[in-house]
Amino acid sequence: MDTCSGKVAVVTGAGRGIGFVIASYLLAEGATVYVPDLDGERSTQAANQLGEGARPATLDVRSAQDVKAFFARVDEEAGGADLLVNCAGGYAPLVPTLNITEDEYDMVMDSNLKGTFLCCQAAIPSMLRKHAGAILNFSSLAGRQTSPALGSPYTSAKAGVLGLTRHFAKEFGAGGVRVNAVAPGTTEGERVAGLLTPEDRERQLAGIPLGRFTTAEDLADVAVFLLSDRARYITGATIDVNGGVLTI
Repeated sequence: MDTCSGKVAVVTGAGRGIGFVIASYLLAEGATVYVPDLDGERSTQAANQLGEGARPATLDVRSAQDVKAFFARVDEEAGGADLLVNCAGGYAPLVPTLNITEDEYDMVMDSNLKGTFLCCQAAIPSMLRKHAGAILNFSSLAGRQTSPALGSPYTSAKAGVLGLTRHFAKEFGAGGVRVNAVAPGTTEGERVAGLLTPEDRERQLAGIPLGRFTTAEDLADVAVFLLSDRARYITGATIDVNGGVLTI
């Protein structure tokens, strides 16, 4: 059975990577999926690859004006989003905390925390009108503990996403809106390949009980569950997908 049949989903940062895979899973589950990305050409290419039901858009989640305009478009075209995945994010090259510039700090915080807030703020009104909706925010293992590889702003931003998730779940639950988070461990992909040396990989793998890094498919399976009615009584939760690195 298609668990998201007839639903309208928005997956930010879906031009590639984890967001792209989640979008593909939601399409397979029967949803219409908007795939906004900071790079509009990348979004168009992703939508073409995903096929029928995928809708491209250019979106800078750091801009309130951009976010409001995009969700107004979703309201006009599709009656508003039923499902939202805040997958867009960013990070700066690792810099010691005492040397981080204001611009570097702002970029990381805005891409991850402010962007999540703005997209939730813009999407929730249509969900409240329908008295139904589900949001999945992307935190990180960094938000649960620390991120030696990505620095203190990233750790702070991803911890903030967990706070937003809990707050929104409490504030909007009575209106039929569920809000959950996922906290991935190190995830295979283009970004990680550019960050980790072979020695870094071996060292990290040695600390993962299940013996491998997280994959986008691992996260997409969790996303579809949390967004579907199968998770109808789960809100304010964070699901750790890290192979056992952190157990709490």
